[in-house]
Amino acid sequence: MTVIQIILLALFFCAAILESTGAFRYDRSIIRRFGLARYPDGYNLDDVSAPFGNAFGKSQISRVLNLMPEFGSNGLGDKLVCLQAIWRHGQRSPVGTFKGDLYPESYWRKGYGELTEKGLEQHYQLGKWIKARYIDELKFLPIKYDPATVNVRCSVVPRTIESAAENFRALYEHDPDFKQPKVHTFKNEDCVHLPFRCCLKARAEIVKCGNGEPMKEYRKKYETVLQKMVAATGQKFATFVDALFLTDPFTTLKHHGLKLPKEFEDIYDEIDMAHRDSLKNLYGYIGHTDESRLVIRKAMASGLLEQIVKNIDDKISEKPHARDIKYYVFSAHDTVVLALLATFEFDRLDYNQDFNVSLGASVFIELWEKPDGEHYIKVLYRRNSEEIYDITGDIKDCEQYKDGIPLEFFKQRWKKFMQPHGPQCRQNQGG
Repeated sequence: MTVIQIILLALFFCAAILESTGAFRYDRSIIRRFGLARYPDGYNLDDVSAPFGNAFGKSQISRVLNLMPEFGSNGLGDKLVCLQAIWRHGQRSPVGTFKGDLYPESYWRKGYGELTEKGLEQHYQLGKWIKARYIDELKFLPIKYDPATVNVRCSVVPRTIESAAENFRALYEHDPDFKQPKVHTFKNEDCVHLPFRCCLKARAEIVKCGNGEPMKEYRKKYETVLQKMVAATGQKFATFVDALFLTDPFTTLKHHGLKLPKEFEDIYDEIDMAHRDSLKNLYGYIGHTDESRLVIRKAMASGLLEQIVKNIDDKISEKPHARDIKYYVFSAHDTVVLALLATFEFDRLDYNQDFNVSLGASVFIELWEKPDGEHYIKVLYRRNSEEIYDITGDIKDCEQYKDGIPLEFFKQRWKKFMQPHGPQCRQNQGG
């Protein structure tokens, strides 16, 4: 433990003593399992009581979190072997428009569906956090950029590629010789990033879900608001993926703090709930039996899980193409991050809350090795710059492994979500 960390410990203990005397109040629940500090469910930093809130406001508490003892450090000589990051792109413009839209395509930085300036900044800050943890603290990634140590996979959608570029710019802007890493995309054969578009097996299950009871209940619950959105956008929908695109122009504008035409402003709460329920249905949180929940999660996540496990196995077995790689990146969409979280079987959509994952949200899967050669997994979730969680021990059936999940156990619990992928499951389509 460093001198700074000792001082921080002392500050927290002093705060506790002062609280007990009534000098001031603070939310004791902030001292949780993430080192010393971890945000409780639904915790809002704006609620921290003064003067603690004045002394350690949002930005200060974020810094405290980043200075806590590093994850997985147990003093026994364990070493980080491989890191895999799965993140959502940064803030973007709406993917489309509707009749009466107050903000034409020319309003947005690069048009519809592209990153905003804030979206770039979100990934720049994420890149800086990655540098602080994996270069500065753990000294895992090389301080000078080495292209042989990274593997970057993006969807074909430009916002995922631009997010990765900005992220790596922040990670290595201290290196004058840095050049952007090669980006791998798979067009119409991407069962990892776009299973609902590229994987025949996944698409079949999503359509089946759209023809079943979950969709019938959804249409019945939101009949009026769905009809208004269909009329305004010209879009029709048959699946819950389609429903996400239907609600997107409205929810995205509101997330930007912009106003909708009055007819949609008046029903926005229903639009927002329809959006959330489409996500909950798509990932098996509502409207499903145990069997259908497993099937839909397998459809959405299997391609990603297969690739993550393959990367781990290739690294451990020292396959020639993987021997030098330390850092695998999946620059993706909310659908991918949500699919991954669903396989951890939390009770809520976004770990401990029922919202879509934040723009720039990221999951880090760390492969560690003990001195005796045994391997284990740690899983970190950075929702945003202020909410960073060690979720290892919260994964279903892993409560006893909060310090690290044995690798074979981790892989075994994922097997039920996996299905073979190959040419037979790929959608052969143009565009």
